[in-house]
Amino acid sequence: MKTQKNSLFAMLCFLLMGCHNKDSVSAIESINVDVKNNVCENQSAFSDFDFVKLDFVENAALSSIGKVVSYKDKLYILTLYDPNIFIFSSTGEYITSINRGQGPGEINFVSDIEVYNEKLYALDLYRTIKEYDLEGRFIRDEYKFEHPYFSMNHTEDGVLLFDPNLDKNSDYYLSYLSDNSDNKYLKKNKYLSDLLFSELNFYKNGFISWPLCDTVYTMKDKVPQAEYIVTFNEKNFFEKKFQDKVTMDELIGMAQDKTMIRWLRDVMPYHSGIYFSFSYDCTYFVKYEKGKTKIYKKFIDGLPDVVEQLSVGVCDNGLVYVFTAEELLAYKANNGLNGNAKIQSLYDSVENEEDNPVLVFAKLD
Repeated sequence: MKTQKNSLFAMLCFLLMGCHNKDSVSAIESINVDVKNNVCENQSAFSDFDFVKLDFVENAALSSIGKVVSYKDKLYILTLYDPNIFIFSSTGEYITSINRGQGPGEINFVSDIEVYNEKLYALDLYRTIKEYDLEGRFIRDEYKFEHPYFSMNHTEDGVLLFDPNLDKNSDYYLSYLSDNSDNKYLKKNKYLSDLLFSELNFYKNGFISWPLCDTVYTMKDKVPQAEYIVTFNEKNFFEKKFQDKVTMDELIGMAQDKTMIRWLRDVMPYHSGIYFSFSYDCTYFVKYEKGKTKIYKKFIDGLPDVVEQLSVGVCDNGLVYVFTAEELLAYKANNGLNGNAKIQSLYDSVENEEDNPVLVFAKLD
């Protein structure tokens, strides 16, 4: 199995983003991140985890996972390249997949999946939300829209839709679509309007964010409100002054520039504060609460470091990451094991490089 390519750099060819805009005025809490003085060098960002080894079967060889939704006794998995939806049990046994094709309920090119109100939803061809039961049986086309969107999040009143500049005629990243209205929010950054990027998890447990934006939003009274702004003492992407539109080649150059802080990602609530990560000379993990910031460079002791890799989903009080068998076997060969029984069990579950990936459910304290 080839190395998991679920990174911001690997997905540059897919979609877009950008910031710094405020659609409404509110009390915004500023978080300053100082990587020179506040890093917990010998501690891991996540102290505990669970894992699921996904069974390998011929019709479910998962080369690259983009999103995982864990719900009750099932895992709903969206692959990135040649996208498909696979359903596994919560212990990793393959159950089924959604048929691909042009017929009713069949999928063509799915960019996002979600489970909401005991239903599975798939955003297909950027313009249709298809509804299934939890076993993967088609129910109906829930929404069809003229303009393209890449990701979605259902609410009590409708659905939030994120446009990472697929639609060149739209000036806004976010739409709030309901039976009675289609409201637009979060004005696009004009200097980034020629870029395509991706964001499969723009909404995590109440927070709206994307990697090229230093501002984190929450929905209040059905309107996004700026909640946090993240600042850095070092050279960083978010304070860069653009004179002209950024090209894809320039963005790729910034993605490879390890002297620049970049890519705010994996944003989610942490107790009464917020958790997020970003890229610099390595990946940093940040926990912020009540004015105090803790910064970590280590992911989980005994597992490969998460470098440019995004999380692929959320779990109870944490995030879901993917490690390929190839990555795990290479790490074990080069580093050995740390004596932790759970770590030992994880590595024992991997037999060869062609195995399906392992899902790691990393828990915040």
